[in-house]
Amino acid sequence: MNLPDPDMGHPLFPQRKSNIQYMDPYLFIYFIEFGWRTVFYVFAIPGIFLAVLWWLFVRDNPRDSRHVNEAEIHYIEHPTVTLEDTKKRTSSNAKHPEGVIDKIIRTKLVTPLKSNKEILKSWNVWADAAGYFCLVAITYTIMTWIPTYLVQVKQFAIMKVGLVASAPWIGAVLGNVIGGTLSDKVFHSRRKPVMLITAISTVFLMYSLKYAPNDMTILGLLLLLAGTFLNLGYSMFLAYPMGIATKDKVPFAAAIVNTAGSLGGAFGPFAVGLILDMFGWNHVFTFLAGISLLVVFLLITMIEPIQKTDSVPNNN
Repeated sequence: MNLPDPDMGHPLFPQRKSNIQYMDPYLFIYFIEFGWRTVFYVFAIPGIFLAVLWWLFVRDNPRDSRHVNEAEIHYIEHPTVTLEDTKKRTSSNAKHPEGVIDKIIRTKLVTPLKSNKEILKSWNVWADAAGYFCLVAITYTIMTWIPTYLVQVKQFAIMKVGLVASAPWIGAVLGNVIGGTLSDKVFHSRRKPVMLITAISTVFLMYSLKYAPNDMTILGLLLLLAGTFLNLGYSMFLAYPMGIATKDKVPFAAAIVNTAGSLGGAFGPFAVGLILDMFGWNHVFTFLAGISLLVVFLLITMIEPIQKTDSVPNNN
């Protein structure tokens, strides 16, 4: 049975926010034709349906599910990626400049963090959390403010707003799948290269929105690209703690990162509201480009961790 690489870089499902791509145009139709109450009913029906599916098929422990075989259970319970595993995957590919990439992204053999204290003292965890804070701030700004921008600045009709506003989330689906594939297949289970691609490209794409034309097609394509590149490495920030902490401490490290993301989701739209009150939309896109650049600097300070195990000698 062929199983994916244990680092879970390749997403089995697109990020939950990507689902909004299907709803944006239709929500405007429901709103215009039937009023706001219909919008909430539309969201409630699939929510109830998914809750029933979750109750029927999802178990607290994979061993309790009749849909999981022994090979999959072993994979779930032994997810650590070691230096030896990485070398086995890359040794057969002579075209892959492993040494160059590893030097650029600062690949390092590490002893997994095994206590809450070690996690709290780890700069890599906090830098990852701060980077995720910034990316979620950008994501929620796009989600909450782009429709207003399209109406007030671009003077689009309501249906055009729905269509163009869905473009970043179509890109989000593409970005998550492409980013996971790049991480697994091109960069051989490394996360940081895709994270860097997301951060660097988002700097330019956010700044380019300052000069976006009023043309619906061009603006839609620009937002599609922004959504795609923003999401190439988006999920990698949440996956990063898996490579630096022991299995039983990953939830604590991931909680720090996810909490920072939630705070970013609150901070982004609020900060943009203040900027709009004092300056204008051009300064909003400069601000978004600026916090993307901050993510680049944070990533430079982080390592690409490979966990040290008993089967891997310490070469340091």
